[in-house]
Amino acid sequence: MEAPQNSLVEKIEVNLAEYSFFLGQIKQGQIYDGREVKWVSTGGPIFNRILNAHFEPEELNQRITETVARFKAANTPVTWLIGPATQPLTLGSQLEKHGFTYRGYWHGMALDLNHLSERPQVAAGLTVERVKDYQALKDWIDLACSGFQFSAKVTQAYQETLGNLRLNANTPWKPYIALIKGQPVATCVMYTGSQAAGLYWTATLPAAREHSVGTGLTWELLREAREMGYSTAVLHSTQMGLPLYERLGFQDYCKIKIYTWDNRSKLLQTLVKIKAKLHL
Repeated sequence: MEAPQNSLVEKIEVNLAEYSFFLGQIKQGQIYDGREVKWVSTGGPIFNRILNAHFEPEELNQRITETVARFKAANTPVTWLIGPATQPLTLGSQLEKHGFTYRGYWHGMALDLNHLSERPQVAAGLTVERVKDYQALKDWIDLACSGFQFSAKVTQAYQETLGNLRLNANTPWKPYIALIKGQPVATCVMYTGSQAAGLYWTATLPAAREHSVGTGLTWELLREAREMGYSTAVLHSTQMGLPLYERLGFQDYCKIKIYTWDNRSKLLQTLVKIKAKLHL
């Protein structure tokens, strides 16, 4: 029996919030888990997020000003995510009046793991390994950024943040690498949340994109999530990623709208634009 659509939408939003909170657990990070709004500050230029807002319409402008004040005071960019549960419906238009820029949306997708398809046809010699130490994590970050074709400066910003995340056998943030005949070619993260397993950071080197590596890697993580006891997998896809996930059986249930504010630094503007294009 399939889960009701509203239940799946909740799982999509909850996993995104849990994942975002984990990113805020680095040494200089801060997390606010309020009833009316949640936010994450990493202390750097990336992964600063505001989400799950539930404001009264008559207090909207005041609450936006209060919530964004800490990021503006620190001169750090921030992304405000608006999902189906966000209230009021006018939040997006009011954010633009406060200096935010609309960057499009992610597709909130879910898959019933009880209906996971058979293993797809993939390149010969494809293997998948979990990253378990910090040197391997550094190499993983370089590979992921190469897959997204980031510049050296952008890659360094991700190294400085992701390289400080908690990494052990029990961490819910589980990075994986795909190899073809021993050569690293793709990355993905599985976030094992309270209600679902979420997939993030799916990136493939350009030279390997003709070999269904992303499909094979994603399927292996879905199989592992099912073996862990999860019945639902979720992700937040760009338009470009939709065909891959639909082939694996994911269905599109909602939109996560993306609004960004930055302090006009060229590097920071590049980072927030990248975050809006790709779901990381």
